[in-house]
Amino acid sequence: MSQPLEIGMQLQDILQLPFERLRAHAIDQLQLRFGATVLDVGCGSGSSFPALIQTIGPHGHLLGIERNITRLAHAQAKITRAQWQNIDLVAADATTTVLTPKSVDAVLILHANSIVLSPLAIEQIMGWLRPNGRFVAAGTQISYGVYRKLLQPIPITPLHSISTPHEDTLSWRYLRSTLSSFSVEEHFRGSMYLVSGVKNHSTSL
Repeated sequence: MSQPLEIGMQLQDILQLPFERLRAHAIDQLQLRFGATVLDVGCGSGSSFPALIQTIGPHGHLLGIERNITRLAHAQAKITRAQWQNIDLVAADATTTVLTPKSVDAVLILHANSIVLSPLAIEQIMGWLRPNGRFVAAGTQISYGVYRKLLQPIPITPLHSISTPHEDTLSWRYLRSTLSSFSVEEHFRGSMYLVSGVKNHSTSL
């Protein structure tokens, strides 16, 4: 591995450290089983890969989608170093990726609000999720009050990523209509959110 790639990968991991508690909680909410197929949309440098692989085991399948080529290179380097054999990466946007419908057991979207706020991307992603499959998305949001300046991770998060998903957005309403057990949580004094649910068995997607 080249030194610039190594340094970049280490920097990405350091920047993710404040979010590890939320990441662990999000992955726990997926309720993954050994052998499951899980989709990590906007997987970035692969920060969620170790926990996901540990959960689904060597016979599971992890698919990561990321449009940023540099971050994808970091993810690939992690895969090579760990010698994981059950991870596939797709260099594409979620709206243009082509996957088999109803082919994944769970979907994870972490710190990728541009995806969560895109009705086209969310509809596409939900089409890949099997009925009764679990969906979890989490990220930063605009928080208010005394903790905003202390907890809002603006210096390490692109501004477009802190747009607040809420029930008035098209993608939010779509998720609410498509998922049963729809739940929204706030974390870190309201500076982060987590939404989860189970795809309705009766949905036509």
